[in-house]
Amino acid sequence: MAYPLWQFLICDNHGNVLGELTEAKERIVKKPLSRVHNGSFVVDCSNPWINVLRELDETFIKVYRNNVLQCLGPVTTTQKTRTTGTNTMAVNWAGIGWRLGTRLIEESKSSKGVEYGKPAEPMDVGQMIVKIINGLNNAPLIPNIPSNGLKAPYNVVDPAPPAIVSSTAPLPQGDTGIRVGTVGTCPKSSVGPWFYQNALGGISLIASTFSGFDWEIEPVEPYKDALGTVFGLFNCAQGHAHPEDAFGKYRPDVVFEYGDGKNNVAEWTELIDATGLLNRAFAAPGLSNTESEEVVMQYDWQGMADRNCVYEDSVPSSVVTTDLRNALLQEQVIVRRYPRSVITFKPTADPQTSVMPEYGTEWGLGDIFRFRAVEYGVETFNGLCRVYEAEFQIDDSGNELVTPILVEQET
Repeated sequence: MAYPLWQFLICDNHGNVLGELTEAKERIVKKPLSRVHNGSFVVDCSNPWINVLRELDETFIKVYRNNVLQCLGPVTTTQKTRTTGTNTMAVNWAGIGWRLGTRLIEESKSSKGVEYGKPAEPMDVGQMIVKIINGLNNAPLIPNIPSNGLKAPYNVVDPAPPAIVSSTAPLPQGDTGIRVGTVGTCPKSSVGPWFYQNALGGISLIASTFSGFDWEIEPVEPYKDALGTVFGLFNCAQGHAHPEDAFGKYRPDVVFEYGDGKNNVAEWTELIDATGLLNRAFAAPGLSNTESEEVVMQYDWQGMADRNCVYEDSVPSSVVTTDLRNALLQEQVIVRRYPRSVITFKPTADPQTSVMPEYGTEWGLGDIFRFRAVEYGVETFNGLCRVYEAEFQIDDSGNELVTPILVEQET
């Protein structure tokens, strides 16, 4: 099996391809789960695209692997170095989801802020994100002016608003380029009130809660709709609260082994972290803004016995029903009763099919497979791990080195 073919194209911020990026070095593509994709490369200062790349977010990078679109989004930083012996520019780019990190949730821009759901009437968390994205895309470029007016000049170039611009119509400049894709039924919760809340930060907060979810912004071939140019689709599925519905799947036929068996791992690192251990959790009165609530507690007796120590914490929440608060504490203990184990490894350079599972067909983001290590004749790790990120390094010859980042799963 040959190495995958990678192609990097230069586009404008309307999605029009300007040409292919050639002679780029140190190319890296990072595809994390539930975060924005990103990457980097280095070009010589004599590269014909150097000044186009310096236009930053007016220039987009479009990345293909074996003719499958992997990433699409703006250049975010460049750093040129002209010294004796050095004549290069480092370029960083991000997926289109980067734009969400530059916007405030539209409904949060008021003295009342925004709430999604209520403690007694929780809301599907996936639909919270639908409201956030649709709100951004339909936001007016020029906000409605309050009755008492704005402190002039509110337009730093021309104090008067352009006569041709409606203060209520959606405009291309307010469009994120992201549309709602596949949003499955998710658990219910409530958040807020939020005031002038960053959109990407809000999505990350909602996704990381007990009722959270896996999400991605799937790059698409750019197309036009009524709002502007579409570059990506927001997809989400029930995550850690319902792993059977999360992104990815169990891959029983995929195994990566170090020091034995397939020997398809060249090097690996293991981080085991006891910070955040929890085997007894409380939700006490007042933590949920309701003084009349009873104290609820969940614990892991076996975990206490094994570690000969009690690790306890209070878990604040806006949830008011006893059943939901118990479920929240139970989930906290289940997730935090063992030390967190994060594994990073680099496969061998041998791409033969029988040894090396292929990314994109045999494994991908969110998948669970077995990782096994034998060191000095002793098996030091043998367990199921979930893929939370895949980093690709592409050398000058187009050869690929993929580094998965895994988190151990309970077996």
